[in-house]
Amino acid sequence: MPDIFISYSIKDEEIAKEIKALANAHGADVFLSGEDLSVGTEWSPQIKEAHNKADWVFFIATKNALKSMNVMQEVGGAFFSSKKLVPIFVDVTPEEVSPWISSHQGVLLQDLNMSAITPIISEIAEKIKADKRIGVLALILIFGAVVWAINSK
Repeated sequence: MPDIFISYSIKDEEIAKEIKALANAHGADVFLSGEDLSVGTEWSPQIKEAHNKADWVFFIATKNALKSMNVMQEVGGAFFSSKKLVPIFVDVTPEEVSPWISSHQGVLLQDLNMSAITPIISEIAEKIKADKRIGVLALILIFGAVVWAINSK
């Protein structure tokens, strides 16, 4: 199950791959359609499933992405399903995107300088790891409570 879904134009795939590699290096599981779709299967259901499972959506905001209906659907889906949306502004500014996108705190990735985004991805990866630890602890507690209830009968 991916932690992060990257929404991007296929024309910007190299940037998306760099961001995925950076997030993976910090321990996050990332879905990138250009790398993670199964060959020979219909891609739309796989994209929807990954989008639904991810809590975070990184939107690679470029001129290409703003022209893509698929990208706009993915970003809109993130907004309406209350996912954590992170716009990463590459060759556009926050003023050039819709207010419902620019209202989310984003990252200005000027000159494709990945050092600008590294601390942010590291911080997000740490939040993801903490959320997973809490989830595991909750499952252990629930399992323990069920076992206790069964044994106390």
